[in-house]
Amino acid sequence: MIARFLLAALAVWIASTPLAADDNLRVVKLSVTPAGPPQPLLRYRFAPAQRQLVEGNAAALYYRAIVVLLQTPREKNDQVQISDWLGLPPAELPRDEARKTLSRHSTELDEARLAARRRSAAWDLPLRDEGVATLLPEIQESRALARLMALEARLAILEGDYAAASLALENMYTMARRVGESGTLISMLVGIAIQGLAADEVQHWIAQEGSPNAYWALTCLPPSVGNLADSLESEDLWIEGSVPYADLLDKAILTSDQLDEMAREMGSLASLEWMNAGFQVELASGKQVDVRVPAQAALLPIVLRAYPVCKRQLLESDMDREMVEGMQPLQVVMLRWVQVYRELLDEIVVWARHAPVETRQAAEQIDERFHELAGRPEAALANFMLPAVNAANRAVLRGDQQLAMLRVVEALRLYAAAHDGRLPEALADITEVPVPHDPATNGPFEYRLEGKTALLRSAEKGAVIPETQFKITVRQ
Repeated sequence: MIARFLLAALAVWIASTPLAADDNLRVVKLSVTPAGPPQPLLRYRFAPAQRQLVEGNAAALYYRAIVVLLQTPREKNDQVQISDWLGLPPAELPRDEARKTLSRHSTELDEARLAARRRSAAWDLPLRDEGVATLLPEIQESRALARLMALEARLAILEGDYAAASLALENMYTMARRVGESGTLISMLVGIAIQGLAADEVQHWIAQEGSPNAYWALTCLPPSVGNLADSLESEDLWIEGSVPYADLLDKAILTSDQLDEMAREMGSLASLEWMNAGFQVELASGKQVDVRVPAQAALLPIVLRAYPVCKRQLLESDMDREMVEGMQPLQVVMLRWVQVYRELLDEIVVWARHAPVETRQAAEQIDERFHELAGRPEAALANFMLPAVNAANRAVLRGDQQLAMLRVVEALRLYAAAHDGRLPEALADITEVPVPHDPATNGPFEYRLEGKTALLRSAEKGAVIPETQFKITVRQ
């Protein structure tokens, strides 16, 4: 089910970064070298220039890369090994083995490089046709492709080849955006996870002694992966593909055949495996007979429980009373389920179009509404499908915050290069470049200098997302 994949994607993103003893605080220690701006400013890029883009569909090339990746011998072992390597301190990476692994996957990496230079990406996901049954294997496998790129970037950084490293990071950030824009909330979250992998490699870039300054490369990146509001709205498309006659629920009384089809589809959606799987009955003769429970029967107790409440609510609305009285229980319940689902989704979408600092109270109110609706018969679909979307809002914020903090760190390196290796007493002292604000507050990040160590973290107190604190020192 989409909701389960959504929760899994969130878990992958949240778990992808190790946390400190304080479960809500990740501490990153960086020893950095002062570095002025490269010449020219965009000598290194993490996003392709418009002049480098050509017409074509990037998604087709990503599909090709994923197909080859899945067919490459030892692919499964390689993926485990790559994940282990990326979890090591950079100095412990076995470079010769990493080169051999990247060589085995050169075709996939070449396809991904070509994809990064295409102007558009049309994934053509059949959400409207297949609804909740839509499979998204390509979205998940894109993470395996991203890990290959991360290994490529890591090796180039360690060898001081920043041109190759910037190209690998450009490919990663571009794929993160392409995946994030593919049309579902799940894919946007996977795109954010890929963005997080790229950000980890940027941190290694910054920490590498003598590395060039990446402030302008980071500044030229789009601030978000995908459009949260559009991705949230895509969560409504599954209804058209999963609920037969959803567009007729409030317009006409469904026929018996239409109701039978709806019962079959929704019974499967209920995921009551213990009822749908059937059971064995022993006859008087001793013979064992398999008995299957129809999907309609799996749905029946849920509908009967919800029917009185849903009917009363429809009668209290502005719907035609005679039409409501003429509806069968299944139509009454399905209509109310869809209404509640869409009402809540619309409210979430409205606030997703605002800056995080404007939506904090609204997000808390929406969470309270979900708590109030938990177990309510008219909110079955909403309870099943929607609780994770507020968490998606927070995942987007965390990605934007991570990008902004990396830009601040690079601004600190610029300052140090112009002031004999010293760090500023306050962020306001930095005049070389604009210092990004914290997306969570739309104000400055919290910064202070303790001796020769700069502490940088979000100014937001009691953050609802895991916070990151950078501890930055300058190499002498």
